[in-house]
Amino acid sequence: MGLADCLSRFPLENQDEKTIDEELMVLKLDTLSSSNHDKIARATQADEQFQVLSKVIIRGWPETKCEVPVEAVLFLGLPR
Repeated sequence: MGLADCLSRFPLENQDEKTIDEELMVLKLDTLSSSNHDKIARATQADEQFQVLSKVIIRGWPETKCEVPVEAVLFLGLPR
């Protein structure tokens, strides 16, 4: 039983730091307390820039840069 347990947790050879960091972030997010979750939800709702950006992402980015809301212009240069 100990060997099977050990093998199930043995890291893959081709995992890079980014993959490991992403997995750790998922674990951290999964363990958010209820009060922290509520704080994040309230802050998200109160953040005007986030709300505008969220709408742009859901509706799709405008065809031209001049149509992008001012609150979302900062995010134009980010890689997809």
